[in-house]
Amino acid sequence: MSIQEFDGNFCGLLIPDSRPEVYAPYRATQNVLSKDQIKQVVENPDRSPAIARYDLNWTRSQGRRGSCAGYAASMALGLCRFNVGLPYVPLSGEFVYAHCNGGRDVGAQLLCTMQTIERIGTCRQDLVKHESYLKRDISKQATEDAANYKAFECYRVDDESELASGLALGFTGVVAVEASRNWQRVDSNGVSGYSQGSGNHAVCCCDVRIRKGKFEFQIWNSWGKSFGINGFAWNTWENHLSQPNRYHAFYLIRAARDANGQTAPEIKE
Repeated sequence: MSIQEFDGNFCGLLIPDSRPEVYAPYRATQNVLSKDQIKQVVENPDRSPAIARYDLNWTRSQGRRGSCAGYAASMALGLCRFNVGLPYVPLSGEFVYAHCNGGRDVGAQLLCTMQTIERIGTCRQDLVKHESYLKRDISKQATEDAANYKAFECYRVDDESELASGLALGFTGVVAVEASRNWQRVDSNGVSGYSQGSGNHAVCCCDVRIRKGKFEFQIWNSWGKSFGINGFAWNTWENHLSQPNRYHAFYLIRAARDANGQTAPEIKE
């Protein structure tokens, strides 16, 4: 799929020839909660919604490149670090994208972004020029810095219950959606419109709620604050995520490494 543009907003998620299943599924080693258990977690009065814990100034814009997968990965890793008690650091989507696009601004696959943040990491945002996409333009300083910001334990998401369970327990995720002009519009509950498709855009997924008996997943987009509510919106599995999940292997991130290369405190379940 080539890069697409919607009213000045760009996406470039590449569809793999077959759905990648080369990394461990969430349910193989992690807790899959029942709907009642998830409801107890997310409706606990002591639990703050994700958007209340995050600074809205962290919302990013990928600009006029097909770098959505790189941005989704770097944004998810940044939130994962914050969730496990590390300081929030803006991380480079361009760095991840440059390692996954084969030297051309043609988009990238989710699998490559997961492997990049786990094996190589990504550097601080200010070390790579905005809208850069060539690996040859990544400085030695940025490459060395990336070793300080790695994902630790990434799991494939195969169904709605895995995604809901992980988010309820504090993981962050990366998912694919079908971006369209309709998807950019949100209703009074913050829920996006939707269009059917195989998934042309990658976004960070950071929270879950239950409304009218159904899960809704909070996505954090890389189109700036003009999208949704300060860059955030709610999507459902049935309308937004189920079809893209047939083509793309979504993933959840459990923990991260700090600037000293040490594993951050594990999430307490």
